[in-house]
Amino acid sequence: YDKNIEEESIIGEFLDKYFYPEIEEKYNNNIKNITRNYDVAKQNKGVDVILECKDGYRINIDEKTATDYLNKNIPTFALEISFLKDNIKKDGWLFDEKYCDTDTYLFCWGWKVDEHEELTVENIQRIEAYSVRKNELQQLLEDDYGLNKYNYKEKSKLAVQEIDRSPKSQKVFLNGESGPRWHISYHLNEKPINLVTPKHILKKVTKNIFNIDKHGVKIEKL
Repeated sequence: YDKNIEEESIIGEFLDKYFYPEIEEKYNNNIKNITRNYDVAKQNKGVDVILECKDGYRINIDEKTATDYLNKNIPTFALEISFLKDNIKKDGWLFDEKYCDTDTYLFCWGWKVDEHEELTVENIQRIEAYSVRKNELQQLLEDDYGLNKYNYKEKSKLAVQEIDRSPKSQKVFLNGESGPRWHISYHLNEKPINLVTPKHILKKVTKNIFNIDKHGVKIEKL
């Protein structure tokens, strides 16, 4: 996880350089400023970046990057349900009340210029980012899949049992034969339980898709 945290901070640097200034400029009628949050207490509540609007409204953004899948062009994003820390089960960022200050997720997929070189700001070729309101994502999971903050612990427990019983190649879906599926990364010490969610489902609650490279930002409104 430490490597992921380090890589997420490099992605953050790239976004600070090539993304947020351009967004501030493009939406300068509405946006007063965008600042990275360095307050650890706030970071622990799921706030990486604070966007302040001219009308006084603030949006707390939590940046999430699929750092294990750079250059892989994967069609999904993993929503974290739980993980182990010192062998104690902790709730993940999707439902844990601890991350109560997050308003919006910025889900990022990245490509490196040279995929064999380590991740640096210079070696990032481009980033694709989905801007997703947290409450709308949770609402979608409840409406379409019956998963919410009251039952996710129980449902993930049952999913773990099912995964352990099923053949390796069999996928265990949240509901039905498509949509989000349960996944446990047994090869990681934290053994995170994630909901691997297809992009086409995330798109239902995505406000904008941003394609970011060193030459600028292309915005696709949904």
